Amino acid sequence: MATVMSRANPEAVPAVTPLHLRLPLVAALLTCVSAAHGQSLSEAPASGSSGPRFRPQLTVAQVWTDNLRTDGSSLGTAYYGPKDAALVTTVSPGFSYSINSSGLRTSIDYSLSAIGYVKSNASSRLQNSLSARGTIEVVPQILTVEANASAGQQAASAFGTQSADAGISAANRREVLSASISPTLRSRLGDMADVLMRVDEQRTEVRGTGQGDGRGRSTMVRLDSRGSGAMRFFAMLSQRQGQFQGALNSNVDSQTVGLNYRPDIDWTLTLNGGREKSDVLTATSATGSTWGGSANWVPDVRTQVNADWQKHAYGNTHSLSVEHRMRLVSFRFTDSASLNQGYSSAGGRQTNFDLYYQLFASREPDPLKRVDYVRNYLQAMGLPADGVVGGGLLTSSPNRLRQQQFGMTLLGVRSTLSVMVGRTQTQRVGPVATGDLALTPEIAQRTYSISAAHKLTPTSSLSLSANRSSNQGQGVSQFTSLDSYMAGWSIQLGSRANAQLGLRHSRSQGVQGYSENSVTASMTQQF
Repeated sequence: MATVMSRANPEAVPAVTPLHLRLPLVAALLTCVSAAHGQSLSEAPASGSSGPRFRPQLTVAQVWTDNLRTDGSSLGTAYYGPKDAALVTTVSPGFSYSINSSGLRTSIDYSLSAIGYVKSNASSRLQNSLSARGTIEVVPQILTVEANASAGQQAASAFGTQSADAGISAANRREVLSASISPTLRSRLGDMADVLMRVDEQRTEVRGTGQGDGRGRSTMVRLDSRGSGAMRFFAMLSQRQGQFQGALNSNVDSQTVGLNYRPDIDWTLTLNGGREKSDVLTATSATGSTWGGSANWVPDVRTQVNADWQKHAYGNTHSLSVEHRMRLVSFRFTDSASLNQGYSSAGGRQTNFDLYYQLFASREPDPLKRVDYVRNYLQAMGLPADGVVGGGLLTSSPNRLRQQQFGMTLLGVRSTLSVMVGRTQTQRVGPVATGDLALTPEIAQRTYSISAAHKLTPTSSLSLSANRSSNQGQGVSQFTSLDSYMAGWSIQLGSRANAQLGLRHSRSQGVQGYSENSVTASMTQQF
């Protein structure tokens, strides 16, 4: 497939309105489109579906911290300078919207937080939080469109000051918005083959800086032979194009043929090979061979194993996932290596919502139903959905991302225990690099998290969590770490209100070390 995006000067790209300036409109538009396509908000849902649910809410939080300035007050890995106590007030209006009908499945959570400071000269600011995903079936069984959007806080540098609370320290934090849309067209060539055509458009913007801004597009056309036998053939043309702001475009074109073999209802095996042209490693395109294979094993509804390995000139890629669920215990292990051409800049970032969304994959396979499951679970246990478990970093040039993670949950009648261990390696790819990857060719990030929650009464619960994250480059001084310990108590006040009290201790080491203690009180009212 011919390349349609040239490696032109990125300054020639027309200027557009930044995505973060349109974020409230994006959330409202997604809701309006969903409501227009689905039922009215007062209409009863059809049998077997979930009707529209629109819930405005308001959260007010007050935080007392004994150290607001966690950056710039001290130097050295063992020195903790004078502290700056302050009161932080956060007011967060927002809403949640969801619908699950035959042709439309959408889940949207949005809030706009106004953060103000007392007894401090820190400037007030606004923060957006968005998690939206949806699927609309435009033409039943033929044309489907998937869309995703997210906004949240992200560490700008792996070697800058790390913080467990964006309201406490914002110097090394950036607001990142990512959005994607993926139309998929399915058709048939008589009784010979099934045709699949898919386009993925992705864009990432970082508020206040061009570092981390990127966009990408992938297109794919695939033909699968039809028949009743265990063996099927396929042919595929694909193209991936990506660009970080200020960097050259990168392109990967491939032509692949392969064989699917299903010896048993539990097993699916695939072998493939073909040609590939890419300009990721050098300024000019190079053509070479690509080949690989995959295996999928699903012995029952509680167990699933998927493995894939592919050879590429710019570096081999692979993915491995193992999920298993027992009556009380479920665990998940993933290991993947992929090329990031500009689609995402939030490598390594993970929130409580991300963690539990992955851990509960085997308990609730449906992605949209799992969103509600995780949202209700975090609220019942008093855990903040946007609480950062792993800080990540912003990247501004093509990179190779290796991620490994093991997670386990133990669900009792009134108690829950969750454990997560993760490791992320971000490697420089190509002749040009900016940001952290200009200082070191590889960055290793490790994350450890353990949390426990217990329902004291039907309306109140207690939660405890301990998190540790560390970032390591190849330079002597390229190291940061953050340890945070939290205890929380939450209580349900009627059917639509809940209150929370929390204690936190954080300790960071690196070029700028600090320690911080805080007390949090918050209340959320749904309308």
